[in-house]
Amino acid sequence: MIHLLDHLLVAVFTVLFPLYSWREVRKAERRLARPGAEPFDTVRDYQRTIAWLFVLAALCLSNWFFQGRDAGALGLGAGATPLRWAAGAIVALIGLALTWQQSVQLSRDPNARAALRTQLDRFAFLLPHTSRDLRWFNGVALTAGLCEEILYRGFLIWYLENWVGAVLARLVSSLAFGLAHSYQGAANLLRAAFIGLWMGAIFLLTDSLWLAMVTHFVFDVMAGRMIYASLKNGNPAC
Repeated sequence: MIHLLDHLLVAVFTVLFPLYSWREVRKAERRLARPGAEPFDTVRDYQRTIAWLFVLAALCLSNWFFQGRDAGALGLGAGATPLRWAAGAIVALIGLALTWQQSVQLSRDPNARAALRTQLDRFAFLLPHTSRDLRWFNGVALTAGLCEEILYRGFLIWYLENWVGAVLARLVSSLAFGLAHSYQGAANLLRAAFIGLWMGAIFLLTDSLWLAMVTHFVFDVMAGRMIYASLKNGNPAC
């Protein structure tokens, strides 16, 4: 049964938090455009993101267990049969293998790194340029793997399934996941939505968030290292 707190939580992390992120990024862009502006504090931004995600996930879990709901219904149980877990693992590994292949190509091809820098140019200030940035980015990756899967796959899909089927719930939750990352532009919205579909498929196959959490974390770490390698090579001072 849906309660008022469920509606409020969904509104907060699918509407209010993305609007807050979009507003903060636009403010940072305007400030950085001013002559003599101080550099963007990337680590502080990562720390703030980690804190917000943990707060939202903690609110979701507190509400869930306060309502007396089962952990398995949120995706925190053992999940489906071994055969379905194997299918989920195959889907996870295919995506990670493709990401690894892209990483290898970037490491060997300076033109590919230059193309990625051009693609990231407008929002490069949000991304890891130094080894310290990268360490904190990995912390964001771990937090996202845990918290975003609870919010967007576990809780939001459960919420949507009260009105639509499992497949449509995953499609809508993936769109919401993409919108949550729209502060980095339309291209990243589509990329995040696709990642949401990938994680949603893993969740659908395994009936558990655990594999999706690990896959999400590993993917974000790999993506962060690719971005760092491209930005660092474009700025030897980093």
